[in-house]
Amino acid sequence: MTSGKEIFVQLIKNNNLIVRDHRVHQVRVLPGVTFIDMVYRLAGDYFKTRDLELRNVLFKEPLATSDEFDKKVYVSFTPVESYWKVEIKSQKVRGDDIVDTKFDENMECLLYYYDDRQVAGKEFDPDAFIQDATDQFDMDDIYGMARSLNINHYAFMKTMGTVYQRGSEELMVLTISELAQKFLSRFYLHPAFLDGATFAGASFNIDQGNVLSGPMKLNPYIPFMIKVFRAYKELPDKIYVYSYDNSQLIKNREKKQNDGQPDLIKKNITIYNENGKCLVEFGELVSKQIRHQGLIQRLTESGQKEHGYNNIDLGPEQQTQVQQHIGLESQKEHHQQTLLNGIEDDPMRSAIISDLKGRVATKLNKEPDTISTTTGFYDLGLDSTQLLTIVRELEKKCSHEFYPTLLFEYTNIEDLSGYLLENEAEHFHIDKELDDKEETMSDYIHETESLINQEQEHSKPIPLISGSQTQETENCDIAVIGLAGRYPGASDLWDLWEVVSKGKNCITEVPDDHWKVDGFYSPDFELGRQSISKWGGFINDVDKFDPLFFKISPSEAERLDPQLKLLLETAWHTIEDAGYSLKDLSRYIGGVYVGVMNDDYTWVSAEHYVKSGHYISPGSYAHELANRISYAFNFQGPSFTVETACSSSLTAIHLARLAVMRGDCQIALAGGVNISLHRSKYLMLSGMRILSPEGKEKTFDAKADGYVPGEGVGLVLLKKLENAVADGDHIYGVIKGSAINHSGTGSGKFIPNIKPLEAVVEQSLAEARVHPELLDYVEAHGTGTVLGDPVEIKALANVFQRYTSRKGYCALGSKANIGHLESASGICSLTKVLLSMKFGLVPMCTNIETINPGIPIQTFPFYIPTETRKWPKPAGQRIAAINSFGVGGSNCFMVVSDYEQPIVKSEKKKRQVVVLSARTKEGLSDYARRLREYFVKGDEHRSRFRYTFENMVWTLQVGREAMEHRLAIDVVDEKDMLEKLGAFIEGRSDVSGIYQGYSKEKKVMLWN
Repeated sequence: MTSGKEIFVQLIKNNNLIVRDHRVHQVRVLPGVTFIDMVYRLAGDYFKTRDLELRNVLFKEPLATSDEFDKKVYVSFTPVESYWKVEIKSQKVRGDDIVDTKFDENMECLLYYYDDRQVAGKEFDPDAFIQDATDQFDMDDIYGMARSLNINHYAFMKTMGTVYQRGSEELMVLTISELAQKFLSRFYLHPAFLDGATFAGASFNIDQGNVLSGPMKLNPYIPFMIKVFRAYKELPDKIYVYSYDNSQLIKNREKKQNDGQPDLIKKNITIYNENGKCLVEFGELVSKQIRHQGLIQRLTESGQKEHGYNNIDLGPEQQTQVQQHIGLESQKEHHQQTLLNGIEDDPMRSAIISDLKGRVATKLNKEPDTISTTTGFYDLGLDSTQLLTIVRELEKKCSHEFYPTLLFEYTNIEDLSGYLLENEAEHFHIDKELDDKEETMSDYIHETESLINQEQEHSKPIPLISGSQTQETENCDIAVIGLAGRYPGASDLWDLWEVVSKGKNCITEVPDDHWKVDGFYSPDFELGRQSISKWGGFINDVDKFDPLFFKISPSEAERLDPQLKLLLETAWHTIEDAGYSLKDLSRYIGGVYVGVMNDDYTWVSAEHYVKSGHYISPGSYAHELANRISYAFNFQGPSFTVETACSSSLTAIHLARLAVMRGDCQIALAGGVNISLHRSKYLMLSGMRILSPEGKEKTFDAKADGYVPGEGVGLVLLKKLENAVADGDHIYGVIKGSAINHSGTGSGKFIPNIKPLEAVVEQSLAEARVHPELLDYVEAHGTGTVLGDPVEIKALANVFQRYTSRKGYCALGSKANIGHLESASGICSLTKVLLSMKFGLVPMCTNIETINPGIPIQTFPFYIPTETRKWPKPAGQRIAAINSFGVGGSNCFMVVSDYEQPIVKSEKKKRQVVVLSARTKEGLSDYARRLREYFVKGDEHRSRFRYTFENMVWTLQVGREAMEHRLAIDVVDEKDMLEKLGAFIEGRSDVSGIYQGYSKEKKVMLWN
């Protein structure tokens, strides 16, 4: 370096891999230790890096970026006698424009140079430590703890490996991801390794039960200062991080935290290579506690200083200890910045509670003193209109708009007052009586109270995945290898794709074979006697069933719930779609999970008995839906019927996923069914006033006035991805993660509770290891109500906006054109998503004229496609999610990715034999007709799904059950097959190579 001051400039963009994959309270933050690598690389142009030593390293303000700005970093080296003073500061920029003239001071340290430093006595035996270890954990456990504290690491910044404990000692054996490996040579000290090393000692929290036994209640720590730092050699692709838990704490005697955490913790860390050679030394790394997420989130706002010595709350003893390390003067005004909530008798909070009590009391014509602060608004007696009125009043008081879901997000006065205290306190006034009381408090008590961190329910982090869960779910994606279903306007999946991709309206009046609508429907309905709606989405031929195919007598078939008949047929089609025969399936332990909610056939049977005196059927038995499938196909694994209202089928698939993952079964049929067979359901829903009186479901639209019931049945066949790949199965997509929960008490029995809705989304994303920015598409539940849609989308937005500030990048989906399929909605959503991935298109949302004003879509990460559009793969993969919740409060969320099926080139043969079979002669002819139709018009489908003529011929030969009536066609190619199939269908005998036969009890007759 020269004898004068030198300044180096570097631009950190918002898409920089380091900040992209390191988030603290959803803010993109550059880990402070990254500056150390920056200093070493710059100084390395002038000195041998092994001879450098950093002292009094002080991390002042974190460097954060956002969609609104990048950061220009200035690193200055100023010579001072025998060392250089290094200062790092940054400025917000956007392109060539300066966003904020203020400079953030990020780090400072003293740089010393020792010529030809000798490293002696620094060797270590990692193998001996591992051999003597008394306990070990996976690094995923450590990152799980970090996630529970809202510190999220993704591919580039996440290390992998094992943590070993030996008494009070710890050894972390770390590697980095394949992505990070590509950039290893660009760094002297890779940021992921430096950041991972700062977790040294964290496993002792696991040992104490803080991680594996339940959610963390601790606040996170971030590096604050390092007394001495030395790096003798660049870091390789595998490191060994040694630390000693000596419980050295810089204790704060002036105040005790509610959670017993010290403000600062101190530890020594050494990094070795696999041969035990010392590479890096952290001499007394001091970390400080983050008390409040606002300290980090305000980094993306202007004029805020978040942490570092100037902004940390320390008592006199702690200031002295820190000064001894870094030689700085005492900061006299360190308590002036109070960003945390006060205690319960905070006069400002009391003022806000008093204000809210008054507003609620006025609506209920009660005295304010009688209003409970912990009872939900609905339970107090307020209705939706009154809640929205209070939101409008608060908007006027605070001079800006709130989301209309505010009082559904904060469901009682206590919760709402906490939000207003944090965000809107300046708009409320303290009563004089409380003000006088405040003035009598001592300065000591006042300052101490301001430091107590209050739990913020509205900002819960992604739920923790325990160590056992991590081990169980690691590399355990679940493949969808079979898929079938019937839906309104769609007798099969390809019809369904036509319906959803082209937005075809499939809503009709109730068919006569369901019930007569004469006298039943009236726009001015009489409660309990008439319905406000006569429309729905209905399946054709719901009464058609071939009992002998399933070896069921016709008399028994008459007594069976039509839902069961549809499920049996769909189960068969799903298995055939996967390319398996029943003989093949007998090699697997199979489970069955079916979602259902309606028992209409019980009503039909009871009504028939009342009118005729003739008993025809016991009606609907929920357990029979799953159990009968298990019986029919000899599945000997778990067999469950799941009833959680409209989330039934997605919950059934979630449970099936877990069962396959755990090994309860090796394959699983999962899905659901929903049929409207009796008017009683419409009468009930009319009484609840949640049906659209126009018979038009307008999800996301300003005129949304209720939903339109729809019928449907669908199933998937699931298998572990690794097994499906090994078995050569066709894979529609991969279930990456899923979660379920319940809304609890919330705002009301039939009102979505936004907090649990957020929680189930976060848990599913955490389990899937998917960042919200990677999601391209969310298929919404879509209640089609003016309040339900905003609540659902606000919950999704709340989660997404914790991790990204991007707007309008993720599509929302709905199925308004086929109706709300109730218990079959989840399987229909999954089917729609899987087909969308295969065809590379995002389907349109229908019935939208003006977006619901309660959905400020321009401020959310979402957009609502009103036309079907291409679905690109910028990251090489399409990832989507499905949201589902039931009227009773059961929620489910699932994350799904596409799967790129490898092209398997089959050997071209001179001749092929196409074989078909069926139970009846007519069935065989119909089978041949449908196969021919598929080949005639299925070119796009076959190319998307990578089906070849040779592969399909092979599947027909080995993946189908051989039945009595059989057909074999000797063909040269696909064209020859189509001609001969046509001849067979027409009954022509002038074409050679067509062989028809009948087999019964091993006796086979063949004829041309």
